[in-house]
Amino acid sequence: MKNLIEKVENNKALRISMKILKYIATVIVFCLLLVIVVQKVSSNSINLGGYGVYTVVTGSMDPTLKVKDMILSKKVDPESLNIGDIVVYNGTEGSFSGKIVTHRIIKKEKRDNGLYFITKGDANQIEDKEINSNQILGKYAFKLKLLSIVSHIINNTYGFFFVIFVPFIIFVFYEVISIKNEIDKEKSES
Repeated sequence: MKNLIEKVENNKALRISMKILKYIATVIVFCLLLVIVVQKVSSNSINLGGYGVYTVVTGSMDPTLKVKDMILSKKVDPESLNIGDIVVYNGTEGSFSGKIVTHRIIKKEKRDNGLYFITKGDANQIEDKEINSNQILGKYAFKLKLLSIVSHIINNTYGFFFVIFVPFIIFVFYEVISIKNEIDKEKSES
């Protein structure tokens, strides 16, 4: 392994490529962790530019959305919502109380005291309790495929081990060997 690392360090093009890959991987990991941390710390209450990131936690929207899929929603005027749109909203009643729900609008009704919706998960047999427009956090924009893949991998024991833990250990090992080689090189030059 040490010889392989020395060969990489002696080949300028490979060394530059490795540094670029390392920086790209670092930026991607940082961004993913930032999204996940902000999502957890803010209890999904932070929107950036009217967009919010949410994780699907149940199979109620299967097959459209799977458990652990990460989605992007856009804050919209509730008047613009139509039957068939998927919305993200704050649940306030029953088993949805205090939870963020992502379901499809099946009924929309305008009354004197506001706009009301009935939603239902695609895989559910029963419709949800009525919600008002103030509960709507946003309209489903699209699934974040890369974040969804990472979410599925991280939440799988084997996936976490082979895709996150093992590469991290290899990365740390490579860095330690590189630092050791630099120290040895400096000692031999002095």
